[in-house]
Amino acid sequence: NIKEAVSEKVGNVSEINISLTNALIATKLNAEIVMISTRENGFPTRLYPVMSDFNYIISKVKINDKTYFLDATDKLVSFGILPFRCLNSYGRAIDFQNPSDWIDIIPENPSKNDLLGILKLQENGIITGKIKKLTTLYEAKERREEVTPLSNDAIISKFENNFKNIKVISYKNENLKDIDKPLIEYFEISIENGDINGMHYLNPFFENSKMSNPFKQEDRLYPVDFGYTQSNTILFSLELPPNFKVVSAPESQSLSLEQNAGNFTVKSAIESFKVTVKSTFTINKSLFYNNEYASLKELYKQTIAIYNTP
Repeated sequence: NIKEAVSEKVGNVSEINISLTNALIATKLNAEIVMISTRENGFPTRLYPVMSDFNYIISKVKINDKTYFLDATDKLVSFGILPFRCLNSYGRAIDFQNPSDWIDIIPENPSKNDLLGILKLQENGIITGKIKKLTTLYEAKERREEVTPLSNDAIISKFENNFKNIKVISYKNENLKDIDKPLIEYFEISIENGDINGMHYLNPFFENSKMSNPFKQEDRLYPVDFGYTQSNTILFSLELPPNFKVVSAPESQSLSLEQNAGNFTVKSAIESFKVTVKSTFTINKSLFYNNEYASLKELYKQTIAIYNTP
């Protein structure tokens, strides 16, 4: 009941998104509803559309020859971005003047999770410096959901609990409520890095060193559906005192799937008193079929092994 939903300002998903579509049409925009099946509900049958296959409605609008998919039910989703539950490959566009048709629903841009660490090793073995964490799109939405209810002290405490011997001196963020922009977080940190036989050890991959392989099955009969493409980059630099030297750093190397479907690269550079490590892990397509499962699993396995190299 669209009229009741508008007057009462309360409605289910269908009522809210049909109201949104009607509003777009009223402003002379080219809009229509799209019936979809959510990720938990499975794929609708492409051979012929069956109403019982669909359990959700979103809105589609075309502006200057560019198509946007919209959902007005989630406050943390920016314009043109659907909630993750809606990313199920395709849906059925309903045009009441013309026959309905299948339409692909795949995000265009990768969701980023980037970390920049600029650190300095002091003579006493303590490492100080700053970490900048930037997330976009779905990675930013997930991070906003995590930190929005928390105070800065709670965010700091949670960050410190992920690592050994790290103390956060200060924390701030940008664009927490501006969902159309990347979420940027700044951590000023201090690391009590103990001396072991005259050596200091530091993993340059930070949070990624906690990563575990999500693919544990030997074989898989169904596709792996990430929902969206993704990119994770870590740029790390450590400045050393004059009387210190770098004994070892991660080896520069590259791993890649066929047709550049996914890859992992590490590049290290050692100067006189500075070591720099850059790593990038990308998944360049959202859907992997079962015959691609073994290579995808192996990419994760080798990547995680590098992240956790002592």
